[in-house]
Amino acid sequence: CSSDLDAGESTASCPKDCPPPNPCGNGTCDAGESTASCPKDCPPPKVTAGCGSGADPAFLKLVQNSSGQVQNAYSNLVFNCVAANLGVQGEACTTKVTACIQGQPSPVGVKPSDACANCFSALGCCIAQHCLPQCAPDPGSLACLVCVNNAGCYQSLNTCTAQKP
Repeated sequence: CSSDLDAGESTASCPKDCPPPNPCGNGTCDAGESTASCPKDCPPPKVTAGCGSGADPAFLKLVQNSSGQVQNAYSNLVFNCVAANLGVQGEACTTKVTACIQGQPSPVGVKPSDACANCFSALGCCIAQHCLPQCAPDPGSLACLVCVNNAGCYQSLNTCTAQKP
């Protein structure tokens, strides 16, 4: 194994000379892939409806501050539900986290519709799948915010809540 590719070398025998091929396109959203870098493997979470029915407008008013970010009380609820489902990915994650959110008392006094809770679940699951190392230590850090933005996690939530990205 040297600094140049030699005959007989492989990824297993000499990863320095023969790095593994880019996994984009293998049907799995692997580490290092995101909605932006590999949309084929990492599509944005599917959102079938939004936060527009019943108590949703009142709910959104309570959980958003002037910049549109979710306040701590609801963020903590979503975080705890995502943490309880770490390792579950895709729509299964969103479904389980939505059920968890809706099964808890609302920390803001108003419960969102299932469709609206699904929007926040999709954001949480996306962050857990793509940005856990950057966000677990400090969810408000620049590294976390950049990762979440680059991974495309805000896209569905912005659509659901009618916020501009």
